[in-house]
Amino acid sequence: MPQTVRTFWGVRSGRTPLNVNWDAIESDSVVLITASLYVPPVSTPPPGESLQRVDNPNVAVRVENISPHGPPFDDNRGVTFVVTLERGLGFPAEGFLATDITVLDDKPFETQIDL
Repeated sequence: MPQTVRTFWGVRSGRTPLNVNWDAIESDSVVLITASLYVPPVSTPPPGESLQRVDNPNVAVRVENISPHGPPFDDNRGVTFVVTLERGLGFPAEGFLATDITVLDDKPFETQIDL
């Protein structure tokens, strides 16, 4: 069964490298990452309620360079990735993002290298 962890970030406009260490991820894991803007709550939301995500046509959010890491190449298991926040008119230089990081159960069926 795939596993997902939601992480909240404060980021600036432009490219921001991010990292999440998570024991469920290995260097050959298949990892999917989505990102969206969110509005931080004024107070802690009640259990079972999620934070409000924002659909802002003036802002573009991209996730790139998703790189799972772990043994034997790295002692820390997890994933490093880059989020690009391109702001438009009326959006401040800083924003808040929510990322959903999903690791799939199965490893790739086959690995091909084309040099």
